[in-house]
Amino acid sequence: MRILTITFSNPIRPWEIPAFRGAVAEKVGYEHDLFHNHDNSGGFESNEFIHRYPMVQYKQHRGKPLMLCIDAGVDAVQHFFAPGKLDITVSGKPMQLQVDKLDLREHRFDSNGVMLQYHLRDWLGLNEENYELYRESRGLVEQLTLLEKVLSNQLVALCHAFGHHPPEPLDLRILNLQNSRWAEYKKVKLRCFSLEFSVQLNLPMNIGIGKGSSTGWGVARKL
Repeated sequence: MRILTITFSNPIRPWEIPAFRGAVAEKVGYEHDLFHNHDNSGGFESNEFIHRYPMVQYKQHRGKPLMLCIDAGVDAVQHFFAPGKLDITVSGKPMQLQVDKLDLREHRFDSNGVMLQYHLRDWLGLNEENYELYRESRGLVEQLTLLEKVLSNQLVALCHAFGHHPPEPLDLRILNLQNSRWAEYKKVKLRCFSLEFSVQLNLPMNIGIGKGSSTGWGVARKL
């Protein structure tokens, strides 16, 4: 898979990432649905959601905006740069984007069986059914076992989305559950986790995992 990481030098706050996504989608044109994952007949929030792994992801890294473009997203991003001036409006404020760094590389999921460690930030991993199981778990061990199962399933689905067949069974272990809190996502309160885990997969830096992966939730970084 091809990965293009675009980092900008403009400051941005974490809660402005959805607005940043909307501004980029508007700049490009809503007909280019890879930028917003909604039916391209109109605005990206007013139409039916397209169920697929997001090929263009928007994040905040060290207080600055970051776009992660994957495979088809790498080709599509030319529509963003084509006009030349990267002027957008985020939360009612005009912003002239300045590119700090472009990093294009080929990536393989295979780790040759080596266990690699990652930090996963603000992961919205539990749907309604899984949260009930989590809430009813008897103690921390059962909760961690459930979280490991859910995260494993999401990583397998991620690999399959790009034609990679991960090892079976996937040996995923949560090493450190750093934080668990309530967070609001699309006006719904969900349980949010930050943790460290190991797995025999080579994950791309800043890849999004779980719900909200296109707008800065569930960001994985190799330790």
